[in-house]
Amino acid sequence: MLKVFYNGHIHTPFGRPVSAMAIRGNRVLALGEDRALLQMVGAERGVAQNLEGAYVVPGFNDSHCHLLEGGVRLGQIDLTGVSCAEEILSRARAYLRENPPAPGEWIVGFGFDQNGWKNPQMPTRELADAISREHPVVLCRVCGHAGVANSRALQKTGLDQPREIEGGEIVLGEDGRPNGVLHEKAYYLLTREIPQPRGEAVDRALRAAMRKANRLGITSAQSDDLGNAPLEELLGAIGRMRERGEMTVRIFEEALVGSMGELENLFASGMRTGLGDDWFRMGNVKLLTDGSLGAQSAYMRAPYRTGGQGVLAIGREELKAIARCAKAHSTQLAFHAIGDGALEACIDAVEAARRPGDKNMRNRIVHCQFADDALIERMRLTGLCADIQPAFVGSDWPLVEKLLGPERMEMGYRWRSLLEKGIPVAAGSDSPIDEQSPLWGMTCAVARQDKAGLPQGGFLPSEKLSRRQALELYTSAGAYLSFDEGRKGMLAPGMLADFAVLSGDVLSAPIVELPEISVLATFVDGKICFDRDGRFSDG
Repeated sequence: MLKVFYNGHIHTPFGRPVSAMAIRGNRVLALGEDRALLQMVGAERGVAQNLEGAYVVPGFNDSHCHLLEGGVRLGQIDLTGVSCAEEILSRARAYLRENPPAPGEWIVGFGFDQNGWKNPQMPTRELADAISREHPVVLCRVCGHAGVANSRALQKTGLDQPREIEGGEIVLGEDGRPNGVLHEKAYYLLTREIPQPRGEAVDRALRAAMRKANRLGITSAQSDDLGNAPLEELLGAIGRMRERGEMTVRIFEEALVGSMGELENLFASGMRTGLGDDWFRMGNVKLLTDGSLGAQSAYMRAPYRTGGQGVLAIGREELKAIARCAKAHSTQLAFHAIGDGALEACIDAVEAARRPGDKNMRNRIVHCQFADDALIERMRLTGLCADIQPAFVGSDWPLVEKLLGPERMEMGYRWRSLLEKGIPVAAGSDSPIDEQSPLWGMTCAVARQDKAGLPQGGFLPSEKLSRRQALELYTSAGAYLSFDEGRKGMLAPGMLADFAVLSGDVLSAPIVELPEISVLATFVDGKICFDRDGRFSDG
């Protein structure tokens, strides 16, 4: 069926917006002015939909998130914004009164950030024990790289005795016993024991996550999900949802692996970049090479001001072997690297695997938070892309100088420098680690401030992006990273009809008003999947 959307402001890749857009089926047919396109409606008995002056942009592409985990987290204790350890306890008790756990069930809370507390110390086993001694309890820090376990969880997972864990840490208390705080691979040894959703539970979590994404104007997600469900469970859920017509977000799957052995098993299962279709495709192999700034586990080339360099979670030689293996299987790599030390190790690995004439797999550095000029130049020479999370600057900026000092602070969040070097840069949320809204992410890319408008003038303001650059991060640039630039990421004839209808113009609204712009509607595959006010129809 032909549909014409008119009386709007439709963003085009050609600069000047137009007032009307025609779509047929799931593709954009034409862009132009109202009169010409409305004539097509009469000729073909199509449907005309009045945009009433609203603004239309390509559907947002979240270039790095955890879609399934976001849905799973909706059924856990929400610890975002807690101001102290005591508030964790009160929220947990309130949640458990409403949701009493079954015998043996794990109790999981997610989202606390102790760095903003009056006493910025990680909570310990004693707090988790106060929540429950009968059930295993884990409280996950907002970064997803550290957490706190109670005594039952430590015993159940064999982490209740001191021992060295390569690429991780069991933190000890003054008594020499594990105090419940776990970092990186020690933390993952715990969380992998939490029962994963199965069957319809995976469907429910994905549906909830997609509904949330659609409310934010998101139509595509490059999503790391295999830490929350095995591949066969995820594929089963996708198949069932497709049969029921419930897919409303296109997924480019990021397959998390932690070692060369896991990578070989993944390739033995047939995984390759690009396997699939427009709704679900196998994307890249995701590697966690370090931790987070807030947990001081991001791997730095020089020590933090508080001591320690963080954690290089995968050894340098193993990274090189993984890069060679991925290249042999024509598979993209996505390196989680926050610290400059981790970034250097990733570049070393890609350089070691490169040969003249190699296909450009658009390997990416996820986060890419700290880099000096020399590392940026090496990224350019090795063809690495940057997959950044602009919202991180809003939450991290108070920590950077405190942890790294004023000189190394200058290496932080160098988005304009990356673009000026010609490095492809796309943007995602890392949701549920940070806020998923692309409109908030665009605000952070342009203003480099938190929600209180701090720091004044923005953090390292020379790295601010323009409005158009910020919009491209969440649309055409994300499509490039997933090899989709010929299908989506812009509104042009022949492209997929994935778009968001907004209440304001992201290219001209005052910066302070950018977060106030609302998503009025979201269309995927030419069909409505979110309609805030019931203004639109599918014909």
